Amino acid sequence: MKINLYGNDYFVLSDFETITEAYVKQGQNFSGRPVDEFSLMGLVFGEQMLMRTENKFSEIHRKFILSKLRELGVTKPYFHEVIINQCDSFIAEIERINGQPFDIIEYLDIYTSNVFFTIVFSKSFDKEDAIYKVFRNASKMFFVATPELDGFYTGLWIYLKKRLQFRTYKKLVENQRLVYECGLSLFRERLNSEKVNKTNNDLMDYYIEAYKTDSTNTFT
Repeated sequence: MKINLYGNDYFVLSDFETITEAYVKQGQNFSGRPVDEFSLMGLVFGEQMLMRTENKFSEIHRKFILSKLRELGVTKPYFHEVIINQCDSFIAEIERINGQPFDIIEYLDIYTSNVFFTIVFSKSFDKEDAIYKVFRNASKMFFVATPELDGFYTGLWIYLKKRLQFRTYKKLVENQRLVYECGLSLFRERLNSEKVNKTNNDLMDYYIEAYKTDSTNTFT
């Protein structure tokens, strides 16, 4: 279903058929859009979009992501291997704690984050790592601030929203910058490192390869 709000078109993916249409038949047109039973598409600063996936649609989204990872050489067995390795590390850490009090959320954060970091960067972080701490705190504050700027706002509406909730807006901008800088530091580290062989080992390697062949890219 397509709806028009304040001169902008929004697409609501509400069943399997429309999801197939968006991701398969018109994949290029819908690239990067969210899939969710209750899609929350909040235009922030006129360009960013908040998206979430849940309920039965999460499985469809997962299959789509896995198929794209497979195209890049990241297969389902590898994906599961990364998860199992992180679970093993988590279990070993709990055994090391040996019944002492600990913050379960803190540990769940680092080990679930490391699944993503391993696939993208071939790198796991310790919960005390400086880069990880900045990334975690900035991400946490980013998502705390975002709900206050939800809904459909464009043009004059987003301007008024920023004026009415300026502190929230500033918090969102600052933490978005911190998240970006964390990713940029990892990107620069990989870009400046010597590659052992010509094989792409993770998603970052594929991105670096594309970056080096793109003369218009000024990311760094």
